[in-house]
Amino acid sequence: MQFRQRLLISGFIVSFVLVAALAVLSFVQTDKLWQRVSQAEHAYQVVNSISQLNYELLATDKAVFRFLSLHDSTHHKVFVQSASHLQTEIAALKILTEDNPEHQVHVQQLQGDATLYFSACHSLFEKPVGTLFNLIQTTEFMEMQARRDEIRSLLSKMSETEGRILRVRTAEREDYLRTTTKMMRTLSVIFGVLTILLFSTLLREFGKRLFLQGELQEKLHELQQSKQEMEHIAYATSHDLQEPLRKIQILLDKWLLQLPSQKPEEADVARRVMQSAQRMQALVGELMLLSSLNADATRKHCPLKLYMEAAVSHLEERVNQSQARIHLGILPVVMGYPDQLVLLFRNLLDNSLKFSRKGIIPELQILSHEATGKEMNLPGKHQSQRYYCVSIQDNGIGIDNDQAHKIFGIFRSLNSPQLGSEGHGAGLAICRRIMANHNGFIQAQGTPNEGATIKLFFPIPA
Repeated sequence: MQFRQRLLISGFIVSFVLVAALAVLSFVQTDKLWQRVSQAEHAYQVVNSISQLNYELLATDKAVFRFLSLHDSTHHKVFVQSASHLQTEIAALKILTEDNPEHQVHVQQLQGDATLYFSACHSLFEKPVGTLFNLIQTTEFMEMQARRDEIRSLLSKMSETEGRILRVRTAEREDYLRTTTKMMRTLSVIFGVLTILLFSTLLREFGKRLFLQGELQEKLHELQQSKQEMEHIAYATSHDLQEPLRKIQILLDKWLLQLPSQKPEEADVARRVMQSAQRMQALVGELMLLSSLNADATRKHCPLKLYMEAAVSHLEERVNQSQARIHLGILPVVMGYPDQLVLLFRNLLDNSLKFSRKGIIPELQILSHEATGKEMNLPGKHQSQRYYCVSIQDNGIGIDNDQAHKIFGIFRSLNSPQLGSEGHGAGLAICRRIMANHNGFIQAQGTPNEGATIKLFFPIPA
């Protein structure tokens, strides 16, 4: 189950990374593609500008020849307009080719040649009217022709250069577009396949979870019914056992009264039977109490010091008899069940007093501190939880740490060779049930003939 969960989480992480990568890659690739398109568009604009210059130069040249041939002022106006357009296009070309140093040199030459070309044309227009043949022979005409040819040559060079740039940029754009499309398609296919696999796995997992949840609900229902039945049986059995035990004790009392003093052995047997019946009655009472403990009531804010003092008050007679010294430190406030907490502390204090060493005054230290489950060596998921740790330390007969975990089981009494069998075997089981009702833990540790420490862990609300 955990492996499938890790697999699903890993798959979703990979899928998310792929989506993020696709988004970033799409943005980057689109930006780069737009740059290449812009570069190709810029080269295309330069080529168009050069073509427009050639057109305007041709229009200007035609206007010059027609004016020289026909001496019509209309053609002179056309020349002026074409010359103005030509200068405008040269200025525009200069702006367009700012990123190309080679073109900038050519544009500078172009501007100089255009100025000389217009100057030669104006000089021709100012010549005395003559035949076209005579004008062609003039220095001004030859200068005009030379500058015109130079302008055409520069435009041709620029056109070839920019055409080459346009072809390269177009090829780069197409290649980049093709590569990008292939890459995006591959990533999209991988993402699609991964998404389908994850979705199908998730559906199967969800179906299994639903099935297991249904089974779990049925088992919980059955368990709840079994628990209620067991509690009913335990209560009924314990209640039914009380009556014969009481009868046994009444009959033993009558028997003891009727026994003559000359039969001490029989009186001793009767007293032993009476003690066993009383012990059994106490054990039945504890079993009834254990079966009745639950966590159904509403929790309250419980100052533990108050309930610890109440437990001490219940044991006042035993405390006075043993001359026990109880040192009570600062205790926290927890969410819990007051009656159960008093019972918890009473059982634990009673055990500490009951299993004291002969000839030594019992001394109890009750302290608390905060700690994490990890520091307290609690199992698994509880290690990150913070707890109030309440410790009850005594100087009694102690316990063996190797057996410490067993004493909280039912019918596991803290018997001692010095004390006989004073324990009934259910007191610490009741303590464990109470701590479970508080979502806490109970632990024991100690050293034989030196003392024991009981630790209670109450979870601190987040």
